[in-house]
Amino acid sequence: MAKMSPKSVFHLSLTSAEELNEASLHCGTKTSELPSFLARGELVTCTPPRVGNDSKIVATRHLTLLERREKKLCSASFPSLNAETLLDNPRVAAARDDADEGLMPRGWSLTHVGKKLSSSSSNGKVKLVSYNILAQRLVSTELYPHCPMFALAEDYRCSLLKEELACAAPDIIALQEISVDVFEKPGLLGDWLRSKHRFVGDHVVVTDTRGRPRYERDDPTGNTGDARANEEADVSAPQRGGRPVSPAKAVCSAGGRELRKRPEMEGVCVLYLEDRFDSCEVVPIRFNEIAAADEQLTQRERRSLQAASHNVALISVLRDRVVPNMIYLIGTVHLIWNRTECQLWQMHHLLREMEKLKEKYETAAGGGKDETPRVSLVLAGDFNSDAVSPPIRYALTGVPPPGSEVMKYWKLPEEGEQEANDPESGEADFPSRLLNSSTGVTAEGQQQQQEQKKLDGTRKRYRITDTVEHALAFSDSYATYRERHPRHVSTVNPSSNGEGGVLDHILVDERHVVCTSVMRLSGYTELPTKDCPSDHYPVGVTILPRTSLK
Repeated sequence: MAKMSPKSVFHLSLTSAEELNEASLHCGTKTSELPSFLARGELVTCTPPRVGNDSKIVATRHLTLLERREKKLCSASFPSLNAETLLDNPRVAAARDDADEGLMPRGWSLTHVGKKLSSSSSNGKVKLVSYNILAQRLVSTELYPHCPMFALAEDYRCSLLKEELACAAPDIIALQEISVDVFEKPGLLGDWLRSKHRFVGDHVVVTDTRGRPRYERDDPTGNTGDARANEEADVSAPQRGGRPVSPAKAVCSAGGRELRKRPEMEGVCVLYLEDRFDSCEVVPIRFNEIAAADEQLTQRERRSLQAASHNVALISVLRDRVVPNMIYLIGTVHLIWNRTECQLWQMHHLLREMEKLKEKYETAAGGGKDETPRVSLVLAGDFNSDAVSPPIRYALTGVPPPGSEVMKYWKLPEEGEQEANDPESGEADFPSRLLNSSTGVTAEGQQQQQEQKKLDGTRKRYRITDTVEHALAFSDSYATYRERHPRHVSTVNPSSNGEGGVLDHILVDERHVVCTSVMRLSGYTELPTKDCPSDHYPVGVTILPRTSLK
């Protein structure tokens, strides 16, 4: 999700006697002595009532074990009290409730179908994990002041990512905000997955506003041992064909064209177990390039779409070696964050491409009747949208929700109404001179003003063209889990005082598969931490072919 600078927080230490009076009752000392606690083992002087006028009995004793324990707790907690810690914040309660669960690993939660399955019904099971791992170029102590500085280092965070993915043990991994360095650099995440766990896959890097990759490899033809998967320069498979590709260290020239070398730039990738799946096709989607070629967009819409990040998606078509007639279309995306109409436009082009691929592989000739391909679709990623938002509803229902903000050429006037002029064009439906210099507003002018107001009130009434509808049948894998755990989140927005939400989703076409479990989320929102490497939690599903249920 998008990273923004947080608002500064004013810390007010509470050290006055009046504010700490109630807490001081547990410490066995006077209120005025709270800022300077007695050292461990120091004696406590008790002053009982006077006997007579001049006599004073002073008794000394050692602290009991219980008193020493209480005093230690007080001394550890009081100096850290401030205005923030005493705020009545619901997320603090949620974090406390979920603290016992731990940040990692969180494990898996069985679905209704999964609870009914026997252990023998696991033939063809596929486990997929999607994770926005937080690009290193977006990390700063200003955004994440609660996280220790050492825990923000790239090497340290990669070590935690390795541990998380090892615990999850997925067959397919979809990553967002993964940089070229993390994907290719020796010792970091991508290299570790390839060398230690025999994952292979592809990576597409974000582009500039004109659709040009913000990082290009040495070979502009992308010839890294698999020409089909590398038709374009920024889609790479570093370990394919037994020939690893090292990240370039300097800017070089090929055919008179200067290659851009920015290995810190991020993108999305799909990785899969080499001995489990065969790659059939890889389709990178660059939204800025599509926007540049879309002549139906207005200039303003095109400028909104052509962002410097959040502008790529990737689809990998995989054939399962365990169940050979099962073909998986795995899509991953990091949607733009700022405007609903832009998210819907991006989603439309991604879904349209997945729909084309589904039709292509469903009609492919098989070796016999029993080998008819069963094509299953999975769309996973950071959608920067919650489950009731227009982009997710569009993916699930096939049509954008009525009244959604959409591109101008998606809008059609309601039946019986005239299409209003676009305010952006500067055209008017009526003459601009409605006032008479001597008498004010004329009768004709008043009538035109009333008609203008009526028109203004109907301009927002439109229907969305059916040309953007799709026929895919996605289901929301986390719908039931969110109902059971309403305080659990998948990400935290550092710009909104650590407010969390579920913006990471996995949508599955369940016509040929069923979802048997989902990866648990958490209610802890102080992300990242020394135990959690990102401001997102991973999301995951376990899916099983329906043929295995028989």
